[in-house]
Amino acid sequence: MRDVQHPGTSRRTVLRTAAWTAPAVAAVAAAPAHAASTTGSLLASWGTPYFTTDGTYRLLEARGTSVVSSTALAPGQLQLVVTFPLDSGEPTTFYGNGQPPGWTTTSREVSAPVVYTYGGAVAADAVVPFPDTYLAVAPQGLVGTFQLVFTTGSVSSQVLSLPVQPPV
Repeated sequence: MRDVQHPGTSRRTVLRTAAWTAPAVAAVAAAPAHAASTTGSLLASWGTPYFTTDGTYRLLEARGTSVVSSTALAPGQLQLVVTFPLDSGEPTTFYGNGQPPGWTTTSREVSAPVVYTYGGAVAADAVVPFPDTYLAVAPQGLVGTFQLVFTTGSVSSQVLSLPVQPPV
């Protein structure tokens, strides 16, 4: 069988070009995922957390809390996560208490974290206030530590730890 010659491009040139093109296409395909990843930092200002009790429950109130992201964030990307691990290591149920303006919460009664999600877009270096509100309610007498952290999923602020002791 005779090779048919086509003017212009040889088989060898096509193979050489294909071998070079595959890695270039893979690099370009990976670039958008990397470009969309969140980098930067979150700086939390915890203000004055406040505990109160109604005799049955221990209430944790955020006062003057805010966060600054070094990068712009899409709506729904900024979250405040509240956990309440007990010193005993046992699981506990506690409550998210309130729906601050501009924020939503996923659950009101949980044994997992209470997650507050900010509904707006965040400009780089803009202060995002967390309105003064009761963040969580735990039954009186439990001994543990409320932990609060702002997060975007890939970047987190410093953690605020607030120990809860039994009433005296």
